Amino acid sequence: MSLRISEITIADSYGTRLAKFSPGSITRITGPNSSGKSSILKALAKGFAGGSDSSIVRQGAEKSVVELKLDDGTVITRTCQPKRKRKGDTGPVEWVTSLEILQPDGTPRNAPQTYIQSLGEASAVDPSAILRIDATTVPG
Repeated sequence: MSLRISEITIADSYGTRLAKFSPGSITRITGPNSSGKSSILKALAKGFAGGSDSSIVRQGAEKSVVELKLDDGTVITRTCQPKRKRKGDTGPVEWVTSLEILQPDGTPRNAPQTYIQSLGEASAVDPSAILRIDATTVPG
């Protein structure tokens, strides 16, 4: 599975109101202190990590959305938002995170978190393979 991310959109995540860009082979994120560089990286990490964590939602925002478009047309969207309350419910706000993956034909993919994990495994690199190190070789 050799897929590339063709576009990233991050909305209301951590300190970032909106960031939309098309990454290259190597993408450099620059800017002055407190301009949102770490917010972008943390939001991307949350897109792959799973779980529900309301700290991703930018202060004052309704919800957080991290969207990745892959070069084959697949769209991965992770949204964190308040759970709808029932009428008269006065308890604390509960947050829910949803993950939706639309395949190139527009149909939802089953087991989206499993698909995310397979993407991560496919892009993992074995450093010894890069360096062509034979772990069985005796030094000397």
